[in-house]
Amino acid sequence: MLSFLPKPNPRDAASNLHLAIRRSEAEEVARLLRQKVDPHLLVSPDWGDYNGNAYHAFAGTHHKDFVVKDRQILDILARAGVNINAPNESGDTPLHLAAQLPEKAPASAEIITALLKSGADVLAVNRQGWNALHLICRDTKSHPAALVSCAEALIKAGAPLDARGPNGVTALMCAARTGLDDICALLAHDGSNIHVRDASGLRASDYARVGGHHMLADQLQTREETEAETKPSFDSTILPKVQWDKLGDDRIARTTIEDPIRYKLTEIFNFHSKTYTCITKNLYTKIEAVTVIPFDAFHDRTLIDFARRVLVERKGGVVDDIGPAAAKKILKPPAK
Repeated sequence: MLSFLPKPNPRDAASNLHLAIRRSEAEEVARLLRQKVDPHLLVSPDWGDYNGNAYHAFAGTHHKDFVVKDRQILDILARAGVNINAPNESGDTPLHLAAQLPEKAPASAEIITALLKSGADVLAVNRQGWNALHLICRDTKSHPAALVSCAEALIKAGAPLDARGPNGVTALMCAARTGLDDICALLAHDGSNIHVRDASGLRASDYARVGGHHMLADQLQTREETEAETKPSFDSTILPKVQWDKLGDDRIARTTIEDPIRYKLTEIFNFHSKTYTCITKNLYTKIEAVTVIPFDAFHDRTLIDFARRVLVERKGGVVDDIGPAAAKKILKPPAK
């Protein structure tokens, strides 16, 4: 009898699974799963900036060549029911991870396409408010041609071109700041709004100039001046419309509509489950993205306290705008 031996640590077993995935050992992955190793467990085998489930291990791997065994691993994980859109401890889904680890895993259109085909949500935003297209456009280490291929794959899968990141930044602004000329051309050709301004009133040409890419800045500025503005751009002098709705004894929602850019933000504060839900909707494309964050991980405790106070004050029904002064104070742009 070997009853005196210690029970295997589930986290160590999951680490072995992650290492097998990173080594493209499909047979070993299947064997470990048959042994009931938990593929959902969030672990960090040996990277300080990497954590997640089995799909995160796959997305964060530097695949020199995307081989048949890599596709087999994705099929094995899908059959095991692993959630491909689960956030890791940093708030990133596997798709986000594949788009933002250039030093350890340079951008690969094959990896991103494979994840998308396996069900990765192209609309998902991470805890900082970036989607996968934003992250690709912020990559300064990967080869530009690889980044273009990644951007094409994301756009083909339905990535919203003008989705707003922190401070109202779009993918075009990110690419301009990074100096990715070809991605800027791709985004503009596919319909990205060249006239959009961020919350500070800056356009893509301004981002290119700030990044030191003056030729790109001149090209973007010329296009801004010669191309008719068919969509309204952001005007930082216009306060968004804000409305509070009491959803129950322990839930309240704040809806913000930015008329100039036709963007709607719904924030739900659930004091029973202690979660913050953010629903962003582009009123042009009708595309939505949803993020759920525990209160403990939320970056702005002041906003939660403010929502709690509003909930206590409200008796029920639809609540009008809390007033320009209060809105301006609380609706500050998210931290970069």
